[in-house]
Amino acid sequence: ILINGKKLVHTEGHWYPEGLSREVYLTKNDLETPINNFVLTLKAMDNKDYDDSFDEKEELLPVPVEYKGKENVEHSMDLAHYIPQCTPGLHWYNRVRLDMELPIKRNVILMISDGFGPASETFARDYYQFVNSLHYNFTTPLDQILVGLSRTRSSNSLVTDSAAGATAFSCVKKTYNGAIGVDPDKAPCGTILEAAKAIGMATGLVVTSRITHATPASFSAHVVDRNMEDIIATQQLGDYPLGRQVDLMIGGGRCFFLPNSTVGSCRGDDRDLIAEAKKSGFTYFTSRKEFDNIDPDSQSIPLLGLFTLDHMSYEIDRVPSVEPSLKEMSEKAIRILEAQTAHSDKGFFLMIEGSRIGNYS
Repeated sequence: ILINGKKLVHTEGHWYPEGLSREVYLTKNDLETPINNFVLTLKAMDNKDYDDSFDEKEELLPVPVEYKGKENVEHSMDLAHYIPQCTPGLHWYNRVRLDMELPIKRNVILMISDGFGPASETFARDYYQFVNSLHYNFTTPLDQILVGLSRTRSSNSLVTDSAAGATAFSCVKKTYNGAIGVDPDKAPCGTILEAAKAIGMATGLVVTSRITHATPASFSAHVVDRNMEDIIATQQLGDYPLGRQVDLMIGGGRCFFLPNSTVGSCRGDDRDLIAEAKKSGFTYFTSRKEFDNIDPDSQSIPLLGLFTLDHMSYEIDRVPSVEPSLKEMSEKAIRILEAQTAHSDKGFFLMIEGSRIGNYS
């Protein structure tokens, strides 16, 4: 197969036109060449993002910001038929990748440092620099990967709480303090975790707070006030219109899953959510030993691990023989979700929270 006279060569599992970069440009002239059995991904670029060797004056195909072409295109007329037209007046450069495989599945890991802002980061950097006698221009690993800031402020307060902030992350909507997965009008908003589940991805939450606390709740429940944790717990197990959305939950907060007739319960009713979880198929564990005995390659989901009645300990106070670290929980969760999606064309979504940093910062 030739594209503009260039023979396709096989490199690192994909096919590319010989002598060209992996990302090549498709123009109207290319449609005259038959292209068989390829998946084409066309991605629009702004006018500043193009190859210096590319002829800017050559007429390009108009396509939207991202469009995946039809698999196994038979000939150029079919290819042309399946390229949609974009809004008149917009001018796009089109970048094409030619793959023998379907698009690679993606795993999404969202890491949230609760209450950790620029002031906390600056304090940590300065402290570490001072006690280790480092150069004045020392940068942390976080500094090196920082690409920008996001505004997750509250819609009703200059001081944002974890509920409003997490809902901004999960729903892409600014809302009032205390809101869990609802907008300023108290209407439920779809979360990124629910969106991932809807397209077939596995989902998980790993935190060091109660699993029903504001941040994990904002991805997995919809209530008008963050203190409604007994309702949040029931929704996390699937007792709400969408059914179960979370495949893996590891953290603290066992008290909101125990009936109020049990010592240590935080619930206002006598529902035994642990028993309900087991009945609906969850594997449940509470101890460090049980956690260590989990084999990620064979462990099934759904999975629920609640190590403490309330929040888990801060790292400085943690007893390793009793509670695993956030790193340990995250690594095991990732391995479990990887194993569970190994034979799927969908990946997983995992939210990991370093909880309650703001409480003591």
